[in-house]
Amino acid sequence: MSDADRIRALLTRRYVQPARENGLGEIRIVAGDVHKNIGLVSRMPAVCSVLDGKKFQSENALELIETTGPHQSSTTIFRYRILNSDSQQVEQDRSPNRQTGDTADRHQEFSVAGTPGFASALAYAALIHAKQLRKGTTIPYVSHVMSVSALVMEFGGDEGQAIAGLFHDALEDCGAWHEGVIRANWGDRVADIVLACTDGVPDAQGKKEAWRTRKERYLAHLRTVGTDALLVSACDKLHNARTIATDLRAGHDVYARFNKDAGREGTLWYYGELERIFRGRLRESHPLYREFVTAIAAMGAFELK
Repeated sequence: MSDADRIRALLTRRYVQPARENGLGEIRIVAGDVHKNIGLVSRMPAVCSVLDGKKFQSENALELIETTGPHQSSTTIFRYRILNSDSQQVEQDRSPNRQTGDTADRHQEFSVAGTPGFASALAYAALIHAKQLRKGTTIPYVSHVMSVSALVMEFGGDEGQAIAGLFHDALEDCGAWHEGVIRANWGDRVADIVLACTDGVPDAQGKKEAWRTRKERYLAHLRTVGTDALLVSACDKLHNARTIATDLRAGHDVYARFNKDAGREGTLWYYGELERIFRGRLRESHPLYREFVTAIAAMGAFELK
């Protein structure tokens, strides 16, 4: 098997098939990720040639939309539209000879909705967080984003907010490029909420700004952020606080897991500041606020009256 055949086989197995199974409409592939996954040495031009080639696109029913980044580099990104019978049907429905009747109207309504919906978002969240664990535990990280999404629904959020709950850590923990995938497949509103819930993205070396700097900036951001994102952020902080409180009751050295610049003192400061913001924006009568203060009281960051 030639290198080109190996590259195409890996692309189909690792990228295209999961995207189709998850109902995605677009896919982005970073050349450097492919080069690393297949174990090639100094073969970046070959990887980029396959990604740019008609054979890979025709075999997988893809349409190359754009290429960004340096030419034939590890940071070159290829963005494709995933073609299938459904997308072809949408184009037929938009034509002057579109069929009429209840069946056609239902199909058109679904197609115009524009997002694969919650089920595919859950599958994609599970995929991108698959190898991650909660800090200092053996608990799959995806359990956190699922819990946040569930809390969003329990406290009155709609489907878009619930999907944003699934993706609220995607940019920070999985890569900023996921914004484009989220925006293309689940819409601008979901992507904007995810951006608003992100307090920092690692740089090219995988490093973030100092913990205190990021948290102070995010606290200022929360004071004016839109209500869509406020709900998702509050549910995220609630689940984190509940988890910390549970682990403290079990006798775990929770604060040793966190950023060394945070520790117990910094963490309690942060959750105390969050309480003040949520009290002002959600009001003390809001069930979500009441659950949050109960959780942080168990952490020692708040004294219940």
